[in-house]
Amino acid sequence: SHSFNGMTLQYLLFWGMDCGLTFLREQRLGIWKRLRSAPIPMSILLLGKVLSTSLLALIQMMVTFAFGAIFFGITINGSVFGFVAMILAAALMAAATGLLVAALGGTENRARSVSILAILTLSMVGGMWLPSFMFPEWVQRLAMAAPTAWMLRGLEGATFLGMGFQRSEEHTSELQSRL
Repeated sequence: SHSFNGMTLQYLLFWGMDCGLTFLREQRLGIWKRLRSAPIPMSILLLGKVLSTSLLALIQMMVTFAFGAIFFGITINGSVFGFVAMILAAALMAAATGLLVAALGGTENRARSVSILAILTLSMVGGMWLPSFMFPEWVQRLAMAAPTAWMLRGLEGATFLGMGFQRSEEHTSELQSRL
């Protein structure tokens, strides 16, 4: 379950990166210039990019978790509402990744190179490859600053850890014993 959640989130980050690269490609080919000439506010154009990226990420997550439930026994042991909130947040994280890549990227090739390195680093530090308790203490503290670590904890809590919305000392000790 840990690997399933972690890899799903990592692939979403790569999906966001790809959408950001598409944005840069559209800019290079002049498509974005033509879109901006339409009588539509810039905020609506950007909102369209965010919503389309988020919607496709949401569909990817639903298909992935349905596949995981059928073939690997992945279940939602915690709050269903919490799970839905987490996959919505993950979809928005993919869209935010795309906008960040497009905003900071400059060119497609440079953005791809830097983004891949950043995504793999955030995935590793965030505990998506291995549970974070397996890392040295300083890496575990560093992970607390990574949004990937928090997203993974939320998905794990909603799926195999069976957590609800309230965090109690009882849940914390149970979480530590399971990990």
